[in-house]
Amino acid sequence: YFFFRNGVLKVTPNTMDIIDYNDYPGYIHEDQIIQHDINLENNQQSEFDEFLKKVSGNDEARYQSLTTAIGYLLHSYKDLALTKAIILVDEELDFSGEANGGTGKSIIAKAVQYMTSSIFKDGKALHHKSNRFFYQDINLYHRVLIIDDVNVDFEFEIFYSVITGEMQVEEKYKAAYKIPFELTPKLLITSNYMVKGSGGNSDERRRIEIEIFPFYKRDFTPIDDFKHRLFSDWKQEEWNHFFIGMAKYCQNYLRSGIVYPTPINLAENKLKQNTDQSFVEFADLNLIIPTDKDSNTLNKATLYDD
Repeated sequence: YFFFRNGVLKVTPNTMDIIDYNDYPGYIHEDQIIQHDINLENNQQSEFDEFLKKVSGNDEARYQSLTTAIGYLLHSYKDLALTKAIILVDEELDFSGEANGGTGKSIIAKAVQYMTSSIFKDGKALHHKSNRFFYQDINLYHRVLIIDDVNVDFEFEIFYSVITGEMQVEEKYKAAYKIPFELTPKLLITSNYMVKGSGGNSDERRRIEIEIFPFYKRDFTPIDDFKHRLFSDWKQEEWNHFFIGMAKYCQNYLRSGIVYPTPINLAENKLKQNTDQSFVEFADLNLIIPTDKDSNTLNKATLYDD
């Protein structure tokens, strides 16, 4: 369900209908209402959908992975069998120490924020470990926690319990309370670096990493492409296309679940970040993975000296 001024948009795997608020089976918070009159007949491809295809490299499989992941975030139901954080990371990373960014990850996060009740936190200013009041601004109606543009030293492990369990909320001068799992927000992280975790199955089962194709860069932005700003320069008609498109992503998720992405550079980028780029280059030139275990033997001392 998505809440608009003129009614509730009910999305099922195969249908979309606008129902009256009196027919909605429950209560909502006023802040959950999107200030737009939705019109299902005014339905064309949105600029945002065009944007998503470009940052998916115009590859249909990657586009399906990205859009079903968005649909997962928009769908408010929490399933104990599907406890994933969505992590948006660049396909091409700069290991010189400078984070390039600018590929559109934050635009995707903003789109989620426009469609469903979300809490947005600046990853650069993140001080979670020593901040017991980190979750104090999260309310029961928030459906997504967005941590945008996290630092290279961001520790994903800190959020394990939030992804799979309840959330402890502590406000200043108030008694602490817990938000049950079914009402905790889902987690969306954007990063210009590989997001570090504890490693192993415990880490991998809590994340889905989606690589963003570098269609946009610092010298070619979405403004250069569309000749105006996404969201802030839209008229009501384009907003309508956007909201229906986002509802379709949720519909695709209801039909097929998350379409898991095929990794592009994830493994190599993680190795570079956990070791060093020069080591990976050395390994590419000097280490051979043989098909027959006896076909290649390297002297460890020689290799170490090299």
